[in-house]
Amino acid sequence: MPKPETEKSSLEKLLKKHIFLKGISSDRVVFQTLINCKGEASDYQLLACNLETAFICKEVLEVFQENIEWTPGVQRGKPVDVLMKVEVNVEEGRFKVKYF
Repeated sequence: MPKPETEKSSLEKLLKKHIFLKGISSDRVVFQTLINCKGEASDYQLLACNLETAFICKEVLEVFQENIEWTPGVQRGKPVDVLMKVEVNVEEGRFKVKYF
């Protein structure tokens, strides 16, 4: 499974640094991206977003597109392309990131 080269806690801090939540205590953004065999992300697609807080969805995608490097997935010892799903939750004003 591909994973970001940035540690999860650092990624959550990066999101907090770039996104001003404007009093929003909870929200959820889900997107998918293709991580190719070189670890390059492309083809970002938003899967779930609250229309009332769409600015958060836009900002989350921008942070991932501009700041995150990926380690490629490996199958039978060879790098492979993988479609990755990422969920970013806002809970009590803090970001929590899950990959699947």
